[in-house]
Amino acid sequence: MILHEKLIDLPKLQNTPMVCDYREYKQGYPSTPIVIPIYMNRLMLRFVKEQGGPRFFEEHCRRRSNKLYDVIDSSHGFYNGVARKDCRSRINVTWRMATE
Repeated sequence: MILHEKLIDLPKLQNTPMVCDYREYKQGYPSTPIVIPIYMNRLMLRFVKEQGGPRFFEEHCRRRSNKLYDVIDSSHGFYNGVARKDCRSRINVTWRMATE
């Protein structure tokens, strides 16, 4: 972690967790890892595995984005796709309204 010295010397706000108190990093990193993100990551990976893994989500995203792109393409100009058809994202579907 790279911090400016001014951040390290800021006074601690009330109820600031230790891992967010930059003064703790002055002597080195705190020894206790951040547990909540590790736990949440474990839950998410377990969920992905239970659903069928990355292949399931790839297919799910493909079906979902195809539904949205079909509506955009068949809207007769009410919606206008932003990305070229050969460059469309499966995650972030982009469009504009005809009035924009």
